[in-house]
Amino acid sequence: MKVGQGVAGWVARYGQSLIVPDVSKDPRFYSGVDKKTKFITKSILCVPMQSREKIIGVVEVVNKIGGEPFTRDDLEKFENLVAHVTIALQNATMYRKMEEATLIDDLTQLYNVRFCNRYLDGYLNSRKSAKVVLSLIFLDIDFFKLVDDNYGHLVGSETLRYVGERMKRVVRNEDVVIRYGGDEYIVILPRTDKKTARVIAERIRKEISQESFYAFSNKKFNISITLGVATYPDDAKTRDDLIGQADKAMYEGKLSGRDKVVLA
Repeated sequence: MKVGQGVAGWVARYGQSLIVPDVSKDPRFYSGVDKKTKFITKSILCVPMQSREKIIGVVEVVNKIGGEPFTRDDLEKFENLVAHVTIALQNATMYRKMEEATLIDDLTQLYNVRFCNRYLDGYLNSRKSAKVVLSLIFLDIDFFKLVDDNYGHLVGSETLRYVGERMKRVVRNEDVVIRYGGDEYIVILPRTDKKTARVIAERIRKEISQESFYAFSNKKFNISITLGVATYPDDAKTRDDLIGQADKAMYEGKLSGRDKVVLA
């Protein structure tokens, strides 16, 4: 129903409760729903859901049991009920937003380590009986301390944010990009074998290194990253072991020259 269409649409537009004793005598009634459902609407009681002087929806009941029209007493009771329902929905929405906020990294707006652990636990536990494959990339910015030392923490923070944005450009829709902490990131690759994961990791590496980052006064600098790849269940059987194996592979890359992809 569009705003303004039918009795519910009228209530949504004007924010006023409405009793319609006989819909056949009210031009605001929209008969399209009855025609499609074969239901016969005779009377309506409709109340707006108001939040901070804004209409967020309407609640409508039809055809009072017994056949008599709705009364003012019915309206008052229903308005009270709808007010409680509206508060409950607001609280649920607020709780959901707060819950989501605890899973998002403030700086990069990527998922955080809490979401990473929850996602991996849920994914692996729900598929224990199936032949599931999942790969994980653990990466770290090479010599990131030099960015902070040379250009300051503000540029360093912006660099971390841009690294996340560049990673999201080249991963697939189902892949999950996470800021693990500091200048460390994780990419979870569902239903992905190690060969494919290596291709995606190399794509990320090139995306980060091929384009300069900007500091103050249009100064440019380049960074590189080192990535480790591990695959479940070949390299690890648990969430922590999978992250650990990818981290270990990444560390081996650091020791052998950096700016590369290393497989567990």
